[in-house]
Amino acid sequence: MKEKHAESKIDRNFVSQYTNGEKDNDHETEVNIQNHKESKIDRIFVSQYTNDYIVTYSKKDNSIVGWSIKGQPQPDEFYKLDELKLNKLNEPSYEIKSFSLYKKKLSLCYREEDGSYKQCLIDLKSKQFYELEHSYSIDVHGQYSIGFLHDDDDDDCPKCKKETHGHLILVSLYDHKIYKYCLKDMPKNATTLKYSEIYDIKIPESLNDQFKYKFCSIYQKKLFLFFQYHKTSILQFDLLTMNLDRQYNSPLDLDSQYSSDSRYEFTTVIMNKDKTLLATEISYSTYIFSMKNGRLITKYSQGGLFSVGSTPIEFVTLKNGFEGLIVHSVYYGMLSQYVFIDPYHPYRNFGDPGKNNIINGTIDDNNVITKLNRKLSIDDDGNVCIKNGLDESEFQQISNNTTYHKIYNSSTFKEIQSMLNETVEKMEKMEINRVAPADIEFEDGHIIFKKEDECDSIHFVMNTPIVPNNIVPFVKPYTFSYKLINNKQDLVLINVEQIEIFTRSINGITCQYQWNNDEWKNTYKKFRSKNRRYDKNFINEHYRKLINKILKNEFNDSNSSIPLPKFSSEVHEILNNNPLVENIKNDTEALSKFRKDMLDNKINYQQMKAITTSIVDDKELFSKFGSEILKMAIENNYNDIVKKVIDKIIESIQVNSENRGYMELANPSQTNCSYMMTLLPFISSNFLELSKKYPDFAIKYISYTSIILSPYCDFIRNSTNTSLHSYSNVYIKKSNPVNNYFKPISSLWTRSKTDQSSTSQQEVVQTISFIVPFPRICVYKNQKNNGSKKNDRNNNHHETEKTENIEKINHETENNVPHDDHPFNIWNEFLYNPKSLLFCNIDSNHFYNWWNFAAIIDFKWRTFGRIYYFLIWFLYIVYYICYTLASILEPNFITDVQRKSLFIISIIFGSIFLIFEILQCLWDYKIYFKDPWNYFDVGAYSLPIAASICWIINKSQSPWLVAISIILSNFRFLLFFRVFKSCGIYFAIILGVAKTVYPFLVVLAFIILGYAQAFLFILRSTNVNDANDPWNLVTRYYFANSNEIINNTTTLVQLPNSNTNLFNWFPTSLFAVYKIITGDSGSLSPWAFQDNPLMTFLLFTFTFFTVIYLLNLFIGLLNIAIGDYNKEEEFLLQKAQIIELFYMFPWWKHDKEWFPEWIYQYRLKKFGSTC
Repeated sequence: MKEKHAESKIDRNFVSQYTNGEKDNDHETEVNIQNHKESKIDRIFVSQYTNDYIVTYSKKDNSIVGWSIKGQPQPDEFYKLDELKLNKLNEPSYEIKSFSLYKKKLSLCYREEDGSYKQCLIDLKSKQFYELEHSYSIDVHGQYSIGFLHDDDDDDCPKCKKETHGHLILVSLYDHKIYKYCLKDMPKNATTLKYSEIYDIKIPESLNDQFKYKFCSIYQKKLFLFFQYHKTSILQFDLLTMNLDRQYNSPLDLDSQYSSDSRYEFTTVIMNKDKTLLATEISYSTYIFSMKNGRLITKYSQGGLFSVGSTPIEFVTLKNGFEGLIVHSVYYGMLSQYVFIDPYHPYRNFGDPGKNNIINGTIDDNNVITKLNRKLSIDDDGNVCIKNGLDESEFQQISNNTTYHKIYNSSTFKEIQSMLNETVEKMEKMEINRVAPADIEFEDGHIIFKKEDECDSIHFVMNTPIVPNNIVPFVKPYTFSYKLINNKQDLVLINVEQIEIFTRSINGITCQYQWNNDEWKNTYKKFRSKNRRYDKNFINEHYRKLINKILKNEFNDSNSSIPLPKFSSEVHEILNNNPLVENIKNDTEALSKFRKDMLDNKINYQQMKAITTSIVDDKELFSKFGSEILKMAIENNYNDIVKKVIDKIIESIQVNSENRGYMELANPSQTNCSYMMTLLPFISSNFLELSKKYPDFAIKYISYTSIILSPYCDFIRNSTNTSLHSYSNVYIKKSNPVNNYFKPISSLWTRSKTDQSSTSQQEVVQTISFIVPFPRICVYKNQKNNGSKKNDRNNNHHETEKTENIEKINHETENNVPHDDHPFNIWNEFLYNPKSLLFCNIDSNHFYNWWNFAAIIDFKWRTFGRIYYFLIWFLYIVYYICYTLASILEPNFITDVQRKSLFIISIIFGSIFLIFEILQCLWDYKIYFKDPWNYFDVGAYSLPIAASICWIINKSQSPWLVAISIILSNFRFLLFFRVFKSCGIYFAIILGVAKTVYPFLVVLAFIILGYAQAFLFILRSTNVNDANDPWNLVTRYYFANSNEIINNTTTLVQLPNSNTNLFNWFPTSLFAVYKIITGDSGSLSPWAFQDNPLMTFLLFTFTFFTVIYLLNLFIGLLNIAIGDYNKEEEFLLQKAQIIELFYMFPWWKHDKEWFPEWIYQYRLKKFGSTC
């Protein structure tokens, strides 16, 4: 009986439309949909991606209905939420907190009566209900977020392989997990959807005590993690790569903790259509950030200090292209209201708060306005209807923006190219004449050309007068050709001086383009110097060749955009308000061309200075192109541009440090911690070149960045860690199942350590958290990116390719994150050599006495360096012991089989070490051979391998090979102690002093060489039985009787050897002179000093100048050098070079925990000191 009653209420049109649709729904579905419509519809669910499909929800009917709204809205799917619990009154006992819709799949996050949060997925097409598998909890709000990844977004799922079917993402801050569910081939009879992948949200321990609240929100492909106490930090992650894209920071606000306790809307995140703006609610206010550079653009709260809510609803684009933001505002003394604001100027046109911006129509859960300004609502019959959204006539005042004519496109290029060709043709036919007087129509007026004696006059007569007499006059040189382009909005002039483009502007007529090259300038000067009047012969003789060259170079068919304008060195022409520069700034294609020409070194200094000066003063553009501008300025030695970029970055640091108070939130453009953190990588990526060419600028930057508070740091904290402690930012890492098994054990170990620390009395000190101002300085970067970009710059011959390039350039520069064009694998790591870590190549004399570099080394040593260093040391000990035992032990202590086994082990381990040495050499042979310790490493590995192979083949070894290899092996073992400060300082002194006194040793060597040659010349034996013959220099023994009478008939003669006269051969002569330096002059004892005055003189001068003077001078130099290198920064530099291990597997170098982009650290605060 009930079904008949329901059937009688069904609209016949509805039934006919529905039965004629793509799906033949049965009678029961039609009845259910009608009941859903007749019940009160409480909410409309709209997708974040497209608005072609929506879902309506009825709490009374406890059901949902899917609607296709591509044309006339029609319901096509129904689902009864029987799986969700009802209370005793047969009403839903759950409360929907958030949702996500993708095609015909709806995911809900709801809270049950017991306070637990649960998530489900409803497939309307297959009528399936799935609970999402994960860890449930009774937790506070904001701990969960759900979202879908688009079909084309993710192709890395192991289940999907190459096909893509979308994924559901569930973020749980309860257990710091990200669950990924594959939507392909979902089980039909199951009630639970199992996850396909898990990712861990890693929050360093040191950050846990710096925030009180954490929240999360998903918008399309982006995950936003909120960390808040008095300040709020928002981390934006890419859900495809799980990489940190950007960090947004709001300034200090004492109300933030109270808003977090009381409002669920805190996690609301809205992005605009182009993904360039981000709006969210923090502390009862709407904060709008730039997604290009993280800069806080503005803060909006209609009631000011009396605001109790300001929630962003949606970015809406009007027909004229203006994009505004709808905000729901509530404050004391007034009802809630919806306002439409300009994201960049939210308080514009506010005589009375909200007077001109209040939205009169209804906006709520049943009345939704989309990005394209369409309003989705429910009519009286329960049907979805689509209407126009905001009344655009009400918001004309805030949507009036200045527009710029875009001239750096292919159409303008082809028009000018055609004009140049026509001009050349006329010159070849001797038909080139001055432009005849004319009166032509122009945008909002007309143009009058008049001939003067020595020039042409051009009058722009406008219908809307800007200047007196309604005329804007221009005097130009003789004009070859003119043409109106871009729907008569722009006037192109080609005259004897240059190419010019004029356009209509608010202030009248503006010249937005001027170009000529050096040859054109010289030709024009020659034209004016010879004859100031029009000379057809001169024109044909000189300008025809000139324009032909221009058509072959700047305006050939391979180009698609006009060249950048030329600027003179005059100061007034390179000011920021120059219309030529402003037009480039507001033209995407012009900026792309500027970037390409700049990187290819095709622009001169005047162009570089004029354009970059304006870009640096523009926050948005500076964040996109600042790094490359600084790089090219350093490369080309543009001192003033380098200084301006450095000063602008330092200015952002100063502004950030000066704006910490609550009341200064009224000027959010000054509270730019996020913007500052976007600019700091510019210095890091160019710091090595900057420190070489501009060390003063590098020191200036370090001095200003030595103390920058961490965005997480709200106040001074107490800590038991009394030493320098560095830590990374939050990162996401794919979960390792093995770690999950050992997690209980590790938690017990952590708990036991905590208990021990609580029972024992530990010193508590006050600490402050700072930023290490060298982001990405520890990240391995691939050279393949450079090659990819170079290829991109060389493939801009077609318009389509250029458009793709512009999009890619914008994506890379705006996010300041390198994107690999090659997929990551082991072979790519070997084919494309990774660059060195920057922090180990910096001159210690200038920079390593700053605490920031010590913090970097401390972080890397604790996170991974010490583990792998000691592992390598252990492997070397095994190698060293095996080779030493096999070489030294006598045959009666070890058998040949055992000795052979030890040698084989030595060869295997030595070969592994040697392979890594070869890889290091191939990576950069100049750096490798510059480090003396590498020679010991190669000898310690190669010589034992050679000696081991010799024994295996010949069952014997060369004694000299064994002796040298053992010495080098022992010395290599000693080098492992370099990482310890007590020993490492001495190794730094040894190497540093040797580098310092090397020139002195060269001088000493040449002195020894000279004296060795001199002694060789006067003491060598030239004839047999001469005075220097070894037989005449040996000791003779005579027989004598008791009364000392010598018997000359019999003598004993000591046999001579090669050591009798060391000066007979140059190498031994060189060695003899060296022995004299050590105090051993026995090599000269066979000669009497009285009989050899020249030898005596040489000995005297040599001992005086070398032993007495030079060696004492050498000792003094050693003392000075030891003092210079007996410093901790020398040890830190040495440790930094050791940490850069080449023993890691390639994928370890991409570990986000070991190689983060940002590093923070704790420093101790002493009472009485300033911070």
